[in-house]
Amino acid sequence: MKRVSKKGENVMRKRYGWLVILVMGMVVCGATSFLKAHEETPCFTIQLWKNYETKDPIVKQKVTLQYEEEETLQTFTQLSDEDGKVVFPIHDAAMEKGMEVLVFIHHDEQEETMNRFSICLQKDKLDYVYHKEKNVLQLKDKQAPIITKATLSTYQFSKDPILISLTAIDDSNTSQELTYGEKGGPFQKEAVFTIVNNGRYVFYAKDEQGNLSAPYEVKVQNIDTTIPTLISGEKITLYDPHGDGRRPHTTLFQTCFAKEFAIRIPIMDEGSGIAKVTLFSDGLPIENDCLSFAQHPQKEDAVFVVRLPEEMVKAQGTISFSLEDAVGNCSDVIPITRENSNIKAAHNDILLEKQAMQLHISADLTTAHQYANKDVIWLDQHVPITIQGTDTLSGIYEVRIYTKQHHLLKKQQWDDERKEEFHMKVSTSDIPLQYRKDGACFFYVEGSDHAGNISKTSYTCYVDDQRPTIAFFRLQGQTHKPVAKTQLELFYEEPLSVYVQAQDGEASSGIAFIQWYTIDAMGVKSDIHKELTDDHGGLSIPLDDGFSGWLYAMTQDYCHHSSKASNHQAYVHSQGIVIRHQLNPHLSYQLPHTPYQDIEGLPLYTKSAPITIHLRMQDKDSGIQKVSWRLLGDEENTHQLLCDLQPKQAYQVDQKLKQDEQSFHITGVNHNLITSLETDIAVTSKGNHSTLEVVLVDWHNRTDTVHISFCKDTMAPNVNLLFEDQKEEGADNGYFTKRTAILQIQEQNFIEKGVDLNIQKDHKQIQMDLHWQKVSKDIYEARLSFQKDGTYALALQAYDAGKLASKKQHTIFTIDTKPPIVTIDRLDSGNTKGFFHQPQRITIQVDETHFDATRMKIDGVAKQHDRLLQFPKPTPWKKGKDGYFTHLDFVVDGTYELQVQAEDKAGQKSESISILPFTIDTQKPQIEIMGVTANTAYQGMVKPVIICRDAAIDRHLVSVSLTCANQTKTKLAYQVKERGKQLRYQFSSIPFQRTFDGIYTVSVKAKDRAGNQSEKTLTFSVNRFGSVYELPKVSNAYYRHPFAIEITESNVTRLLEQQVFLSVNGSVQKLKKEEYTVVKNKGNWYQYTYHLPKKLFQKNGRYQVYLLSKDAAGNANDNTAYTKHAIVKFMMDQNAPQIDFMNLNAHTRYDANKRKVQVFIRDNMQLKKVTILVNGKALAYEKKEDMYTFMLYQSSLPQQVNVYAEDAAGNIQTISCEDITILPHPSYTLQTPNGQPYGYVFVGIILVGSVAYIYKRRKHAR
Repeated sequence: MKRVSKKGENVMRKRYGWLVILVMGMVVCGATSFLKAHEETPCFTIQLWKNYETKDPIVKQKVTLQYEEEETLQTFTQLSDEDGKVVFPIHDAAMEKGMEVLVFIHHDEQEETMNRFSICLQKDKLDYVYHKEKNVLQLKDKQAPIITKATLSTYQFSKDPILISLTAIDDSNTSQELTYGEKGGPFQKEAVFTIVNNGRYVFYAKDEQGNLSAPYEVKVQNIDTTIPTLISGEKITLYDPHGDGRRPHTTLFQTCFAKEFAIRIPIMDEGSGIAKVTLFSDGLPIENDCLSFAQHPQKEDAVFVVRLPEEMVKAQGTISFSLEDAVGNCSDVIPITRENSNIKAAHNDILLEKQAMQLHISADLTTAHQYANKDVIWLDQHVPITIQGTDTLSGIYEVRIYTKQHHLLKKQQWDDERKEEFHMKVSTSDIPLQYRKDGACFFYVEGSDHAGNISKTSYTCYVDDQRPTIAFFRLQGQTHKPVAKTQLELFYEEPLSVYVQAQDGEASSGIAFIQWYTIDAMGVKSDIHKELTDDHGGLSIPLDDGFSGWLYAMTQDYCHHSSKASNHQAYVHSQGIVIRHQLNPHLSYQLPHTPYQDIEGLPLYTKSAPITIHLRMQDKDSGIQKVSWRLLGDEENTHQLLCDLQPKQAYQVDQKLKQDEQSFHITGVNHNLITSLETDIAVTSKGNHSTLEVVLVDWHNRTDTVHISFCKDTMAPNVNLLFEDQKEEGADNGYFTKRTAILQIQEQNFIEKGVDLNIQKDHKQIQMDLHWQKVSKDIYEARLSFQKDGTYALALQAYDAGKLASKKQHTIFTIDTKPPIVTIDRLDSGNTKGFFHQPQRITIQVDETHFDATRMKIDGVAKQHDRLLQFPKPTPWKKGKDGYFTHLDFVVDGTYELQVQAEDKAGQKSESISILPFTIDTQKPQIEIMGVTANTAYQGMVKPVIICRDAAIDRHLVSVSLTCANQTKTKLAYQVKERGKQLRYQFSSIPFQRTFDGIYTVSVKAKDRAGNQSEKTLTFSVNRFGSVYELPKVSNAYYRHPFAIEITESNVTRLLEQQVFLSVNGSVQKLKKEEYTVVKNKGNWYQYTYHLPKKLFQKNGRYQVYLLSKDAAGNANDNTAYTKHAIVKFMMDQNAPQIDFMNLNAHTRYDANKRKVQVFIRDNMQLKKVTILVNGKALAYEKKEDMYTFMLYQSSLPQQVNVYAEDAAGNIQTISCEDITILPHPSYTLQTPNGQPYGYVFVGIILVGSVAYIYKRRKHAR
């Protein structure tokens, strides 16, 4: 190996050091330029897929991009990368308004087949996707999906994880070529998530393009993994469930007694709730159905009542329990200790007492007698009852004594002491009578101890403390012929039996027997007989043949209680013996006198007072027992008189008896019998026919019944005059074409001969037959038909059978069968054919006997220029020799239509008469000349317009003309347009020729259809060429040097006023007289020469001269009028254009293939021409406002740029830029992917080289 000297090493180190520094500078600058270019340059990206669903990319696919940039077609070709993606950088400036590009996707290497796509790239739409299967290129989907709904696998509590099903849709229809989902609809997808804990969960949906949806929140709160526990701070409580909420009774020796024990367990479960509690005794579970709550789990804080089984209640041992919620979460076994319960001492005994107290009921019978009847032992008086009870364990708590229907008699309670025995006294008399109606005294005793055990017992005894009675006597026997009577009451011919009925009280032992005896008429008493009764407590006693006297009886029940009479004897006598006979009672009556009878022949009363009927009643055999009376149909008010066989005082003749305010007069008696009565009964009848029923009953129950019928009619007949065509009441309702009268009489006692009908026709009496028919209850009708013309008067009155008269009814009506006849005077318009120029009068005449002006129907329509007018009102109707007439006066201009129809009072209508429409037109036609004004001169276009307005205008009756005074019979053409009620005459424009200047006259004659006539003339002049101007040839041109201006004005008449105005750059000012001169020339026309010196035009700007004058005819002349063609307008510009290079310097070299050069060129007035030369050759450029742009391309030789600008005034400006070189460096040229050079590389090289050069010089200097 060749050894290098130390000096050589230093030289080599220096050389390589410079090279390393240079390379590092290039790398840094290039990387900076590359990153900056990629950061600022937008990129067009295409993702290529073989299969979109499987995301299979197309790798190394050749793709070509073409677009036009600055009139140059740019083409780029790339291959897709491993991900199937192609990226093309795009100029940012091309994205402002969009850029049309062509994309070619090649199918083979020979490029014979390819797919061509034309798209428009925009700044925010540069990502595209190509699908080979569908052969579409479309914009990439950037629309995020949407989660539409979430469904939980269960909404009930569960300790297992819960599944959440989410549904999301992604509407990816971003182009018409590609759609996702079935049938082009939005793509839907479902996802399932497993949730193990409660909480709020947020879900997102992400599509295949990476778009993320909005958050979707789901709240889960039904997962229950918590274990039930006791409520902290609360005690487990031992208590007696049957003790009305009391805690178990603790005796003096600290023992808890109860029939059944229970515990209250305060439990908390924050989830699904407690469903089951399991009890343990010494560690062994105890089955208990009361501890399951699966159907209704208890939520959160709850208190459970758990009954303890008998095997768990004892002095020693442990009681524990476990908890389980609705979803199966189980707690550990929890023991019940002194710390978590209310058991205070360890030596306390918990004792179940199942044995109830002993109860005993006894009665003290020492003072009462006992009698048997039907297997029942009866007591003849009330007795005391003793109740005893013992309980030696928990003690007696309460005793209650009831009777039937659970009626409480007595109660006693020992709550605060230990009671082992008790004694209570009651009596059978303590039971109310309503609870012992059958005689049974029932006692029901219920006692409970402190442990809750209940003992029950009952006792029943029968007590009879009431006396029986004799209820009644009833005679029994056959019917026989009467026999002679004696001083006794009544006799029977054959033996007779008497039935005696005995009665006992509600709480009784029953009737045992009846004792009886008789006393005959001689006072002899028979033996006393004692006989048993039948099942009803009665006894039938036979009497011997020929017996005459009284019967006495008494009774006794099974408890030896006897009946007693009022005289303190044990016997009660009967109310007499009745003789059986065959004579019937007799009734007779007498009605008040009345001369009237109803239609059935009954007496008829017309007064409103009650009807007094005299009754006579007689029964001389057995006597009168009772009398009853009532009106048939009024059964509720039945009255009766009862006679007594044993009155307190003996009946006497002429004695008065009263019953229901009715007085009876006794006319016959026999001992204690009433044999005849008389009375007057006042009957108030509610209806028409009344029947009084009187029933007489004797003591043998024989009856005599009479029905007394009569009629009471206090109402007079009700008369109505009706008609089949009945109308509302009114003034003219009495007229008809025909009429049928209905005569209606409402009367219960109607008679035809009582009808009084008076009929008159035209004040003459006539007769008409009546045929009456009964149409309903008490209503009679007859019909009369009227069909002949005339006025009828009807008067109707009716009398009933009682001569009561109705009110008289009157009516008057007229029959009219002839309709009215209407005539109208016709208008004679002559040649005007329905048009009248004067007011008109129309006469309406009606031929009708029964005329009514209010029924006249005059319908008319009045219009004026399509506007409705008020139709004239007719004059008051008057009667003439041919009928009735009225007038209609048509005064207001307008078109009228008339239709008349008459109606008489009977409703008959005439024919409808109408006349043809006619028009009243008193106005002359209106003539209006438009477009010109009288005595006015016109310069511009003149088109006279004539308008004729009239309601009855006719173009054939209108003549118009337009003539010029200096021409012979010159008539201009015109057009006529008819619109509604107006005619428009439009003349052609007067030609713009000097021969048509002159004085014109417009003449119009118009006549309407009604004969009204109008005329109008108008004179004006046309002076278009009155002022003529001679101008310098300077109009609208650009000048560099000022000059003087002369203008000549010629007019037919002399000028009265003259003014000169000068406009400089839009600012107008009036020139003073001394600033210009005017010379008046002589000749046929008046000529004026205006001289404006050049000192007025020294400044740069836009100038315009205004000459304003007024001639003797009053015409205003203006040289700027478009008809004069005499505008004096020019521009003064003495400044050359301005030229500046914006980005080009002389003697400069540019490292590039080409360079875009910008030149600023502006002129203060008007730029005429711009020429750009490069090395003597003209170069094309683009112009945008004042900026001119052209392109310099690379050249190995220096280039020279000359810019030439000329304005409209001829001012020229030239600028040059020499020694310009456009040439890229051959070795260090870097390009961006789109072919542009990296300028930053050269900057880096220059910086590094400069630093190295300075460093070397300084070191060499040292």
